[in-house]
Amino acid sequence: MGRRKPKSLFNNLPRVLQTEIFDKLCVKEQSNVMCVSHSWRNLILTTTLPLMDAHFPPDSYLNLEQLFNWCSLVIGCRVMPKHLIDMCNGLFLFCCKDGRADNIVPGVYHYFVLNPVTKQCVAVLKPVGQKSGGYSYAALAYDHEESWFFKIIRFQGHRHINIFSSKTGIWTTLTICFPEYINESYWVKKCVYLKGSIYRLSYSGHLLRIKVDPQENVSKQAEVIKLHPDCLFDDSQWKISLKDNKILLVLSRESKTISSTIRSKVNIKKDEDI
Repeated sequence: MGRRKPKSLFNNLPRVLQTEIFDKLCVKEQSNVMCVSHSWRNLILTTTLPLMDAHFPPDSYLNLEQLFNWCSLVIGCRVMPKHLIDMCNGLFLFCCKDGRADNIVPGVYHYFVLNPVTKQCVAVLKPVGQKSGGYSYAALAYDHEESWFFKIIRFQGHRHINIFSSKTGIWTTLTICFPEYINESYWVKKCVYLKGSIYRLSYSGHLLRIKVDPQENVSKQAEVIKLHPDCLFDDSQWKISLKDNKILLVLSRESKTISSTIRSKVNIKKDEDI
């Protein structure tokens, strides 16, 4: 019995029933569910997520190809799923240099933040001195329950972050101070945003918490959370996501996948938040 893989009753349901279940979720809940797996993400994008635009019937649901055709139309150049840098609570983040919009510099890389529900798109020029190069990992920080404004968090190595606020329209650069063993380790690229902080995994065996608002004390800008030994396995791939406003760590090794909810004494509101 111990060798049998646990059955997923949901995945055994007909596609029509899965779609009806996802359709009952609000947009925020759908955004969170899309972080669970690629199959759930594609199912929601393909069947559930509504896009209202003059180019499509107002009562239609777009499939994945139509969704990125719409994004390409808004940005002004061809974008595909592999060009999607991050998603956060319904917002999409792309980075490209061939986009066309008002007040952008042709041939220079910009970030594009899209809201497929409200049909809004914001083009953001990369920080001064960082305008070249196609690859630039960044994360979105957005929660409509906190604010209608979003932030783009761009990692400049392991020691600095550039933060763009849609409220002020400017970039700021903050210094993050981690121990040297953290700076020398490999960081998992994917981040998650939760209650004012960006969380990122380090293969040193730690969860890194970085506050997106400037702190008077630089030492409080970043925090190192040691993972429980039960979460650490050799030769495993790590992924991080959110579930029920809790951080979920997924470890993949060979053909086995182990999920673990990270618990810590980080002072957000409750210990149960992580």
